Amino acid sequence: MLYGGLGYLIRDWRILQTAATLPGLLILPALWVIDESPLWLIVNGRPQEALQVFGKVARWHGVDLPPEAEMKKLVEEQAAEAHNTTPKRSSMGSLLKTPRLRTITLTIYFIYLVVAMVYYGLSLSGASISDDPYLYLVLSGLMELPACIISGFIVQHFGRKSSLSFSFLITTVVLLAVAFTPAG
Repeated sequence: MLYGGLGYLIRDWRILQTAATLPGLLILPALWVIDESPLWLIVNGRPQEALQVFGKVARWHGVDLPPEAEMKKLVEEQAAEAHNTTPKRSSMGSLLKTPRLRTITLTIYFIYLVVAMVYYGLSLSGASISDDPYLYLVLSGLMELPACIISGFIVQHFGRKSSLSFSFLITTVVLLAVAFTPAG
């Protein structure tokens, strides 16, 4: 939505691209400030740093941690569990080894290929919504806003499989209805 408004104000595409990209550079200093995930530190054999991160987070939130010996024991248990359950080496071929995994993997690939094609097909057919490309860009962003807001709540309440299946079903019905709607 913001890109459509920005495009309306800045007509030169090079300046528009620069103006839209530059704010993203403000994130770069965060790479030096934000700590690594404690779990990542534990899994990669850096438990002392994980304990420091836990201490920093506890101070930030005003929470007292368990005694240091207990924290070390928890970190060691987590490291042992991660070491035992983490596969040593995985590859793309492991997704195609068994018939069941092959079916699941190929089905997921097909579904998301179709989803991407439908999404970009609808996104690129914006001339039928508005002749003004800036207004169309704002409207297409506005249409996605409810999905971005409520999708997390729907998945949390109904689960991933049922919410995804239901959204695919609704999308199919709406697209079929659009295909059979006479042009006005």
